[in-house]
Amino acid sequence: MKIEIRNGMATISGYVNAVERFSRPLADQQGRFIEKIASGAFERSLKAGQEVVALLNHDWGDIVAKTSDNSLELREDNIGLHATLQTSNPTIIEKGEKGLLRGWSFGFINIDEKRDETKVPVERTVNELELREVSIIDNRQRPCYIGTMIEVRGEETNIIEYRQVDEKPEIIIEEKEEKEEISDLHLYKNRVNRLRSK
Repeated sequence: MKIEIRNGMATISGYVNAVERFSRPLADQQGRFIEKIASGAFERSLKAGQEVVALLNHDWGDIVAKTSDNSLELREDNIGLHATLQTSNPTIIEKGEKGLLRGWSFGFINIDEKRDETKVPVERTVNELELREVSIIDNRQRPCYIGTMIEVRGEETNIIEYRQVDEKPEIIIEEKEEKEEISDLHLYKNRVNRLRSK
């Protein structure tokens, strides 16, 4: 995670998830497993065109950026899901300046998976997903993978799964240069001193 703070605006970028790499052990209703996101799953979800938002700690009441206004840019490359966001959110800026932002997380709906029950622990590959959000994680969250939550919208029940990644951020803060103000009297005294020394 790279954090740049300039003129009251924070730009945060980094990899939210590395594809084709197994996670730490996780658990759901079927038991313990390790998981990887298949290459191309994020790209296909993004191409579907549904808005994805950036949140602070998965808090839907605190939308930091979104793809619909280009304040959040997401892409999948050969490494994984990369995010760049720009925000003037004062909480994000303050925590960024204090070094309290700890990494990325993402929330998704699993559409298609394959589990290899012959492996210990079980290996789960998520082949298709619907990416709902990416989150910036601060010092209030434990920087590790976390479990499953249920989100109910109307009559539909979706299992929203959240994953976090521990990361040490790189922080760049541009400070405004303060020019020393030199009074007219100060200039006059310097000129007088130069004339006396001749």
